[in-house]
Amino acid sequence: MKTFFKTLIVLIFIAVVLGFIYLFIISREERFQSVYLIPPDAAFIIESENPFKAWDRIVHSEPWNFLKSNELLADINQKVESIDSVVSSKRFLLRLFGNRKIMVSSHRYQPGNYEFLFVVDLKKASMLKNLKNHLNKLTGDELSFAQRNYNEQEIFEMFDRKSGKVYYFSIIKNQLVFSSVHRLIEASIDQLDKLTLGRDLNYIEVARRTSGKGLFSVCINHRCFREYITHLMGKSSELLDHMSDYLYYTAASLDMDESGNLQITGYTSMSDSSGSYIRALVTSGQGMHDVFNLAPARTASMVNIGFGNASKLYGNINASLDEQTRQSLQSTIRQTEKKLKVSIEKNLLGWMDDEMVLMQTQPSNLGRQNEFAIVFKAKNIQSAQENLDILATQVRKNSPVRFREIQYKGHVINYLHIPGIFKLLFGRLLKRIEKPYYTMIDRFVVFSNHPQTIKSIIDDFESGNTLSGTEHLSQFTGNFSEKSTVLMYFQTPVLFSNLKGFVSSKTWAGLIKNKKYFESFPNIGIQVASDKSLLKFNLLAEYNPVYEEFYPVNYQFEPVSFYFEDTLIHFPLAGEETKDEEPAIVIHDLDASRHEAFYDNGKIRLSVELKKGLRHGAYREYYENGALKVRGRYRNDLMDGTWKYFDESGKETETREYQDGERVMDE
Repeated sequence: MKTFFKTLIVLIFIAVVLGFIYLFIISREERFQSVYLIPPDAAFIIESENPFKAWDRIVHSEPWNFLKSNELLADINQKVESIDSVVSSKRFLLRLFGNRKIMVSSHRYQPGNYEFLFVVDLKKASMLKNLKNHLNKLTGDELSFAQRNYNEQEIFEMFDRKSGKVYYFSIIKNQLVFSSVHRLIEASIDQLDKLTLGRDLNYIEVARRTSGKGLFSVCINHRCFREYITHLMGKSSELLDHMSDYLYYTAASLDMDESGNLQITGYTSMSDSSGSYIRALVTSGQGMHDVFNLAPARTASMVNIGFGNASKLYGNINASLDEQTRQSLQSTIRQTEKKLKVSIEKNLLGWMDDEMVLMQTQPSNLGRQNEFAIVFKAKNIQSAQENLDILATQVRKNSPVRFREIQYKGHVINYLHIPGIFKLLFGRLLKRIEKPYYTMIDRFVVFSNHPQTIKSIIDDFESGNTLSGTEHLSQFTGNFSEKSTVLMYFQTPVLFSNLKGFVSSKTWAGLIKNKKYFESFPNIGIQVASDKSLLKFNLLAEYNPVYEEFYPVNYQFEPVSFYFEDTLIHFPLAGEETKDEEPAIVIHDLDASRHEAFYDNGKIRLSVELKKGLRHGAYREYYENGALKVRGRYRNDLMDGTWKYFDESGKETETREYQDGERVMDE
């Protein structure tokens, strides 16, 4: 980042000098596209038709004036102000210089090192004669110039005596190519005979839809962007690996209105491979967003997937898996159907309409896994009720679980003990709902790990306290199209409060210090839909530094109980899952005697003994290096007896006593 700003300052200086010289030049205009001079290994490309106007709008906007007080941005803001002073002092010359299209690309020039290449459309100014002499006269002794030829093109070397830095540039046709690394200039010159990027149809398809729009546009080359992010973060990302395998380019334009609200509109070109989860969603059609009529106004986040047919969506997701995973999944589905004597296709997929939603609600004392709900819209709610009743009845007949229905405000809350069924059908997105409770609300079937989460959604629906029933939120969500493939919504102040249950205390302390900056964009939405062979997406972020404070809700409710064989099991009370020491474990086979989970490197992460689907017996958890982390026992799915905790060297750090899932504190 520091190098970028230094380079940009020098580039602005050269642009000003060339703009001054341009006043005395009259010649014909030669046109040659800037993109032709960008090497194809660019990780990303930033483009602006009027970079100084875009710069002025952004650095003098309300959001930046607010965000720059953040101590994490202090160093960046200092550099921004330095550049801004240069731009302001040369404003007259910049106006004379005119609008110049600029493209900035990032390239790896040696292992582990990236640098920027700048390409500026000079228009008529490219016909300058004796450029070196003009620059020498205008810059005096601060800079010295040399020049050399490369493939019949002149490369100018500019030495800054004060900083000791060398900058390189060349004027190719009507373009100024500039960098602090000579290899990038040479690579740009090499493109004169190849024009690789500018002739890449996948790039052209997305770039032409965003070029020249908004304040500036950005294009990501997914093949190279993965390595760039890995370099920055110091580790690889499974998501980026997946994207680089199935996506080519993503181009987006950014704009900002007078109130500071941001809009990003873009397109993505995809491969035709059937192995992509993204392709599976896109080819499954689009759906409506009627869930706004149900989702509480206190929704923290929401991922809405629209499709034409649930069975087709399941089939497409199934086809996107590798052969081994697909066979394992199909085998698990067949075993479940045989054991329960049901049809997943008919009794579960058959009644689903065109949208399913993963929803996270306002934080409470129910525990971090219990703030989530999955919502399916039904074609016919009566059909959904009948088929779910069949499933629930068969579960009671063919498993040891017997659940007593809950009546709440005219809604029946039932229990569906088919562990991990939604993850099996629709992928990891729905993995948080394990053994779900469910009810019917209007045209929707709502599933959650905890009945109180369902009760709270019922309360909000009955009172009209929903996203569509709240004027301001309804106005925001009304900016999106009625149908799409994916719609994601984030209410940042509520989501921020939820983060406390998912991060360490140290991380949370750091987040709290920057809370107001996160929450200055209280509503964010992202919509994705297909546009012929491309993905089209639209992101809206509302700017408002004055936000409503959200606090966790403490629910008070009666315990829920169900029978396991002849033993009465009480449902975990408030706070049961908030204990950091108890892991979330999903059991997919009621007949299994042990459950094990592993790290990505193949080493065991945890092991627990089972009895008919419940944790019952020895529990062991390990560090990634193989050292024992936790040792304890479960009894009827509850922590019981002595639990010991160890650091990575094997030293015991703590001993705790539990009885029936509750920690026994020393008096």
